[in-house]
Amino acid sequence: MRNILAIAIVMAFPVLAAAQDFPSGYFKLTTQFREGSNECLEGNQRGGSMNGAAFMDSCQNVSGQLWKAIPAGNGYVKLTTQFREGSNECLEGNQRGGSMNGAAFMDSCQNVSGQLWRVGQ
Repeated sequence: MRNILAIAIVMAFPVLAAAQDFPSGYFKLTTQFREGSNECLEGNQRGGSMNGAAFMDSCQNVSGQLWKAIPAGNGYVKLTTQFREGSNECLEGNQRGGSMNGAAFMDSCQNVSGQLWRVGQ
């Protein structure tokens, strides 16, 4: 059985976390906004009914809610899920106002800024 660490990345605090500050294994992501709702970020729907969008769902013991941070340099990480392990897919958030209407989504891992994540300032 794996130990799961649930963390919340809160973008409003003036503390930067370096890539090495992320857990080395899998963890769950929640938001401060949804605190108390027992909801986690899920990213398992590339090409599915959500058309690739990452979405909030009830926290469950499912591989689409288990995230892994892959160091990408300069304090940034790429985020992938255990569900998509081996598929070379990363969380991307560069379509604000585009076809995904601002939603983060799973896409092929690439060297693009929309797939580089860090804790905000």
